[in-house]
Amino acid sequence: MNNDGSYTCQCDGGYRRNAAGNCSDIDECKLSLYSCHKLAQCVNIPGYYDCRCNTGYGGDGQQYCGAPVVNSTSTCTNKTVELTTVDGFIQSNKRGEWYENRMDCQWNITSNAWVELTFDRFDTELYDDYVTVSDGTSLSSPVIGRFSGSKRPLPLISSSNNLYVRFTTDAAQNKQYKGFRANYRVITGGSIRINNSSPIPSPEGRVEIFYDGKWGTICDDGWDMNDANVFCRQLGFTRALRAYSSATHGQGTGPIWMDDVACSGSEAHLHECRHRGWGKHDCTHSRDASVRCSYGSSVVRLADGGLHFGRVEVYAYGQWGTVCDHYWDMREAHVVCRQLGFTGAASVTYWATFGPGSGRIWMNHVHCGGGESSLLNCRHDGWGNHHCSHWEDAGVVCSI
Repeated sequence: MNNDGSYTCQCDGGYRRNAAGNCSDIDECKLSLYSCHKLAQCVNIPGYYDCRCNTGYGGDGQQYCGAPVVNSTSTCTNKTVELTTVDGFIQSNKRGEWYENRMDCQWNITSNAWVELTFDRFDTELYDDYVTVSDGTSLSSPVIGRFSGSKRPLPLISSSNNLYVRFTTDAAQNKQYKGFRANYRVITGGSIRINNSSPIPSPEGRVEIFYDGKWGTICDDGWDMNDANVFCRQLGFTRALRAYSSATHGQGTGPIWMDDVACSGSEAHLHECRHRGWGKHDCTHSRDASVRCSYGSSVVRLADGGLHFGRVEVYAYGQWGTVCDHYWDMREAHVVCRQLGFTGAASVTYWATFGPGSGRIWMNHVHCGGGESSLLNCRHDGWGNHHCSHWEDAGVVCSI
């Protein structure tokens, strides 16, 4: 700083002069010189501090921290399905249909935390039809992925609260291409997933947890059925069938976030269990833990969706078949979801939202009272009796 005939040196904001005459960082968190939301923690950074919502919450950390939510808007109709307040999917077309030529569909996916986009179907005309993903709220935001062809993209995560997706096609007919579908969901510190390197959702695979903006693995030290049960219940399953060790389902990458996990078994979230501390461990990825969760039923399943949503299929007379959506409502959906081990249903779907099935249509005009333990106990027209097509296959979204 200039003075008359001289000058003085002044430290930048967030720094102060120490005894040696150098500028050193002020730890605002330690000195309580910060203002964060009551559900946030102060994290010191050079020259300032950051307010981060506690594990499991979304928000800016200063003015707001609350339950994570996400929503999506689109310039095209019938290309978005909002499943719950925390997830949904976008698609170029339904499974079993073909996407249109001269398409220009755009989706703005907004959240109060991070947004993750995972493709479970991807087949477009190479070098002509593109999916472009931007890290922000518009086409002018930084592009983090541009995809064409048949190679399924890896999951993408926003750097803040938004992803912007655009799908463009040329004038050629696209009868041989299956298009794309991508599941979006809000993620916070403490979000978990099963990673089995497959586009088909599976209740078995490597356990991973999200923290500090990155997915990481869990060391198998002490990993047992108590821990596995908490993990599976957090995802909506009834329980775990098995806890695995020694990277049974392959070695992960990135940080190893948790070690010496010790759940009592009653926790609602894995991050509530005792452990060494985030990122503290004495493991390598050869010790990554994994799990196998149980849906709670072997005669009802959800197909062509995710772990908690999809087309309803039932097993009868030695083969799987679908359910017609005539009179299909929340009573039937609640029975299906509770049978699978979820607390209930969030919504029902009609007209083959998750694509048409194949084979037998086993049930039509299903009437449940709502208290049945199995969909198979509900009244219907009789096994295989129907006047439906697979474009009327029923589906559900279960609560998580």
